[in-house]
Amino acid sequence: MWENNPPLGPFHGHPTLAVGLSHFWKLDEASGTRADLIGGITLADGNTVGSAAKGVGAPIGLPDTVAHFVAANNENLSHADFLGPDATFSAAVWVKPVAAVLYTFIDSGGDGDLIFRGVTGVGGTLISYCRGFLGGPALVTGILDPITAGAWNLVGVYHNAVADLLGVSVNGAPWTTAATGGANGTFANFLLGMRSGNINPFDGDMSLAAMWSKILTNDEINDYHNNGNALHY
Repeated sequence: MWENNPPLGPFHGHPTLAVGLSHFWKLDEASGTRADLIGGITLADGNTVGSAAKGVGAPIGLPDTVAHFVAANNENLSHADFLGPDATFSAAVWVKPVAAVLYTFIDSGGDGDLIFRGVTGVGGTLISYCRGFLGGPALVTGILDPITAGAWNLVGVYHNAVADLLGVSVNGAPWTTAATGGANGTFANFLLGMRSGNINPFDGDMSLAAMWSKILTNDEINDYHNNGNALHY
């Protein structure tokens, strides 16, 4: 989209991506808490999430320093009681998994708490899906293009509270959706890099985590991917 000479302004002047943007974590700190450039929601550092260079061939829109998670240490970034009882939101984060095993990238609450159970890789090949909970049952969106281990991928998810839909997108692909069956009326924690309860911790790098108080369109999530180049706020 804008590989060279991008226009000035939020998201390189994109006309709608800044609309409804509620949180943006650059994730370029060496360690410790991670600052929210938009909404003031600082993410706590669980078990010392470190940092790494983004690496050769990384999307040019990513900062030079990215967050580095070690699964063996159950490392995570989190904020308590973050999302409302039945929130509509979109979220996206760039991830570079070490290997093709079960990981959690984004989690918006504990089992049975709320709407959405992250995006994870499954089995020997990384695929993508999200799960909504109503007292425990999981509803899966389905398999999309594989998430590539050892490479940077844009993972996008959404919850539509009005229509009771979950959506998932990988690397700017159109949203795949599934019904959630509703959500429990409780607040939920927000985590990057681990499922609640030290389950399925992430091994690898993350960068540019963003949340919107709206459902991104297919065009918007594709533009945010920016032909694999990433868009920085």
